[in-house]
Amino acid sequence: MNDGLPVSKFVSLYIQSQQPESLLVLGQHAQSLINSSQDTRLHRLKTPLDQNDLNRIGNIELAIISDLDVNIDKQAAIELLSTIRNRHAKCILLITNKSDSINNDWQITDYLAMGFKTIASNDTFQIYSYNIHNYQQKRDWLNSLFWANPEYFNKFRW
Repeated sequence: MNDGLPVSKFVSLYIQSQQPESLLVLGQHAQSLINSSQDTRLHRLKTPLDQNDLNRIGNIELAIISDLDVNIDKQAAIELLSTIRNRHAKCILLITNKSDSINNDWQITDYLAMGFKTIASNDTFQIYSYNIHNYQQKRDWLNSLFWANPEYFNKFRW
């Protein structure tokens, strides 16, 4: 990983930094990285899954997902990630195997198009994150200062 961190250590530090109240673990590799089986905030799901499985867990703070590029086809994986992102999780940590992604026709643009950012990488794995709280940065121009002010009409010529 970045700075020589193994995937398990990186995931552990990411969970500590987010301090989630609820946690979803989806995929075999993600489940092997999360070893706290007594954690009451933890929801474990296996692929393939259906919408009822997701509806049962409700809203969660952090989802750690792996093996989507192996277990289900690309379109179904995109739909699953989009559903989790839009309806269930405020933050997602997606762990992908580089060779599996390439073999199943995944490209970095597929992840970027869904709002994910690359946050770590090594020879084998690529880790992406999505966080609704920092998804879109505030723009300087997006405030009342730069919008038309009716009280200034016919006072200034611009």
